[in-house]
Amino acid sequence: MKELYTDTVSAVRIYGHLSEWFTTGSGVRQVCTIAPNIFLPPMDTILNRTVETAQIDTTLGTEIFTDLDFADDVALL
Repeated sequence: MKELYTDTVSAVRIYGHLSEWFTTGSGVRQVCTIAPNIFLPPMDTILNRTVETAQIDTTLGTEIFTDLDFADDVALL
């Protein structure tokens, strides 16, 4: 996995035109099949600790929300 994220470069395509290539130093590649495995375990730990220590109310009406992260995104209420 380390090799997939070492010395990576990216470009942006807009209306069929490709930008200059640039190096990326952080983040997860788009449509990366291992992104959930890289992102979710540490995010679960961080979100669980945040909810526990900050005593955040995760209820909305009668619903209790316990898992607000998905793939490489987080929903913050």
